[in-house]
Amino acid sequence: MPPLDILLLGGAECPEFEWPLQQMEAVSKVVSVRGVDAALDYLRESARPPDLIVVAQAFPAAFSHSQLNALHRAAPLSRVVALLGSWCEGESRTGDPWPAAIRVYWYRWPAFFADELSRMYAAEPPSWSLPLTASDEERSLLAAAQPLVQTAGLIAVAAHDSQTAGWLADACSTRGYATVWLTSRRTPLVTGVAAVVADLPHFLRRDRDRLAGLARQFHPAPVVALLNNPRVEEWKQAWEAGAGAVVAKPLELTDLYWALDHVTSGSPASSTSPAPVTWQRKISRRQAAS
Repeated sequence: MPPLDILLLGGAECPEFEWPLQQMEAVSKVVSVRGVDAALDYLRESARPPDLIVVAQAFPAAFSHSQLNALHRAAPLSRVVALLGSWCEGESRTGDPWPAAIRVYWYRWPAFFADELSRMYAAEPPSWSLPLTASDEERSLLAAAQPLVQTAGLIAVAAHDSQTAGWLADACSTRGYATVWLTSRRTPLVTGVAAVVADLPHFLRRDRDRLAGLARQFHPAPVVALLNNPRVEEWKQAWEAGAGAVVAKPLELTDLYWALDHVTSGSPASSTSPAPVTWQRKISRRQAAS
């Protein structure tokens, strides 16, 4: 299958978008433009429309409804996906979010994009193949219709309360994993752990120390860190503390399963982390005139 053609519009220089951009560039042909006028010029001059138009919005209202409508009119066969920064988290409740666009926050993008590509390579419809009017519920129903691949192994669940531990254990069991609960007071002597799932609700000093301790104790088993609506600084700190993957809460099960599959497959850390030592890496992309 040929690589996707992606037109990237907006905040490519935003640190939150560093990892999503790396991921897109690794498997796609990405053309980046800064403004809507430049995007419309590119669409008029292109021989064929891009498969995706990714609008990277770091702050609410950076792009208006009329601008998005202009993109739809210029490329009606291209699907528009919103890549959103942390500042946009409250937009759906108190702002005026765009219609007819799939909304994906920066910390959910890796699992989302990988899942969509895997469906395409398997000749199955991705969520962006649904009509523009499709709701989040309809996209979830499409995802639920896909068969759940069973796996095996032992997952250690680190959680402060039994309710959270039980829910995570049930989620892992659905995929075929066995689980053991690691409380904050008692760590049972277990061997053969494939991965650790650690709920870190506040990610203050205590949670960072907890993550570092789990990474040391269960090395080389990777630790999947669950963070509440992480900011880019917390994301970076989690990797530096020894996380093998970081998943945001509110938790999407597809994100958790993607992280577990990814870290237990033996993939190198460079492909699963946002490479914090190169946080300000210069991104080399073909730049269209802005």
